[in-house]
Amino acid sequence: MKNFVHRGEVLSLTAPYDVLSGAGFKVGNIFAVASGDAVSGTAVEGQVKGVVRIVKDASVFAQGDLVYWDDAARKATSTVGSNLLIGNAEAAQLTGDATVDVVLFGVPGFSGQVNGVRVAHALYDYSVDGGATCTPANSDTIPTMPWCSAA
Repeated sequence: MKNFVHRGEVLSLTAPYDVLSGAGFKVGNIFAVASGDAVSGTAVEGQVKGVVRIVKDASVFAQGDLVYWDDAARKATSTVGSNLLIGNAEAAQLTGDATVDVVLFGVPGFSGQVNGVRVAHALYDYSVDGGATCTPANSDTIPTMPWCSAA
């Protein structure tokens, strides 16, 4: 394909602050782990996909837990707040552990629960009422479909 650029596992980014090789950093909504040392404002290769071991705060992680990046502390955390979602914990990590192995999502993250996870569509089970109404029995959790007219 003539418009292919590269695999996208490593990106050339501008260091937002001084970073050391193996340290995490955030550029906009991109999280990466530096492949080498870089001074603020200079180019640095950053790993954005794969599994990386990065420094963490006192958070406890179970395998598969979401991992966020606290850019102020420059550490991985389990705290949502305004922190950027970066991946999942590959294995359980305890409070005293200094690092966490993170399966990087490699896609733009989001900060905090304000943006949350959106549902792409809802599946309606017509066996509930035979399709007599557009509002399912558990309508307190599934909104009425806007294309339905109330019976």
